[in-house]
Amino acid sequence: TGLMTSLIPNLTASYVQNDMEEVKNKINKTYQIVLFCTIPMTVGLSILAKLVWTIFYGASKYGALTYQYLVFVALATVIFTATVTIVQLLKEYKTVFLSLIAGMLVKVALNIPFIYGFNKMGLPAFYGAITATILGFLTSSIICMMFLKKKYKVNFESTLREFFNILISVIVMTLALSLLKLFVPVTTTNRFMAILVVLLYAFVGAVIYLTITYKTNTIQNIFGKEKIDQFLKRIKIKKNRKQTKKKVK
Repeated sequence: TGLMTSLIPNLTASYVQNDMEEVKNKINKTYQIVLFCTIPMTVGLSILAKLVWTIFYGASKYGALTYQYLVFVALATVIFTATVTIVQLLKEYKTVFLSLIAGMLVKVALNIPFIYGFNKMGLPAFYGAITATILGFLTSSIICMMFLKKKYKVNFESTLREFFNILISVIVMTLALSLLKLFVPVTTTNRFMAILVVLLYAFVGAVIYLTITYKTNTIQNIFGKEKIDQFLKRIKIKKNRKQTKKKVK
């Protein structure tokens, strides 16, 4: 929501000034920031689904199982919201409506077949409904992206490149958290313990993810090298001040 709110005046200003190169750049940056923030959070929540569900609602067999996959709908929704917002800002309302209708038809058409199909494969039947929802959102998003590429010549190569870098970082983070499960299990039914374990996993996952994205220059490419360097300098200054105070004491 915050990203979309800041996007509206920025994109509109560039569009009104007819600076289409800046519009294209901001469109790509929007996708990159959204993917950078939401993919690791989605995967992390999926891994910790049982604990997160326990914290809010108590222990549950089907609640956590549903949430573990349902959280990916949020990722598809964020991409869909960003895409539709961009197209609306460009005043291409017809494309928005057509993409919404197409997404809805995909959802309706696949819903029941997927429910039966997943059940026959031995998977939870409700996974079929969730998958149909995800594909519906992605269909609408892809239609709008294809329109942006065709009419406004938006090149998504930089976004795809950063997406793969993000994906690799998330895979490494997931492997590390899977190893952590051997030492700190995620099966507790105690809410207080669940909070502590979630915090531990979130900290470890964030450190690994941010470290890898920094080493691969992904975070610098998305947010800007100067801003990242300034942020790191501030952290170093604060650390030095704390160390100085300790020495003085």
